[in-house]
Amino acid sequence: MVKKSIRSVYFCLRIQGYLHRLVLFIQTKLLYVVLFSIFEAFFVVIPWLVLSRLNISTT
Repeated sequence: MVKKSIRSVYFCLRIQGYLHRLVLFIQTKLLYVVLFSIFEAFFVVIPWLVLSRLNISTT
C-alpha cells in the first residue's frame, strides 16, 4: 500500500515536471514569436513611415 502511494506520487511529480517543461517551452516560443513580430514591425513599419514622409515631403 505504501509503495503504491509512493509510486503514484512519483508519477504525479513526473507528470508535473513534464508539464513544467512544456509550459517553459511554450513560453519561450511565445517570447521568440513576440520578439520576432516586434522586430518585423520595426523593420517594416518604420522604413515605410519614413518613405511615406519623404514622398509626402517631395510631392
